[in-house]
Amino acid sequence: MASKSARFLQEIQLRRSHYQLAKTPALLSDDELHTLVQTVLKHSPSSFNSQTSRAVLLLGPDHTHFWSQLVADAMRANVSDPAQLERRLGRLGGFEKAAGTVLFFEAQGAVEGLKQRTPQYADQFDQLSDHAS
Repeated sequence: MASKSARFLQEIQLRRSHYQLAKTPALLSDDELHTLVQTVLKHSPSSFNSQTSRAVLLLGPDHTHFWSQLVADAMRANVSDPAQLERRLGRLGGFEKAAGTVLFFEAQGAVEGLKQRTPQYADQFDQLSDHAS
């Protein structure tokens, strides 16, 4: 038994992959990506089948603007150490080189609705929502 768990732990430690993102020819079209994200959201399990997870698919100029402007501006506003800021901004360029971005989030209005409809579990829905996406 110990050798199986040791092997598993070793595999976990070695699993990391580092590679450069690139806008190479896509394996899927934009429409196929959109359908894939929709299908994943629709069929992903959620507590009480609440389906509170949402996603935004950013491609092309929207993807570029997100990383080069929105995230960069947020970092400039929130990171005061110049050396840390420079390192973090440098990493953004790598993310911007990807073909697109999927942003996952939870619809808080839907979570609040669950709390109202099922008050006996209201204190648990925030945590359940965090686990959903």
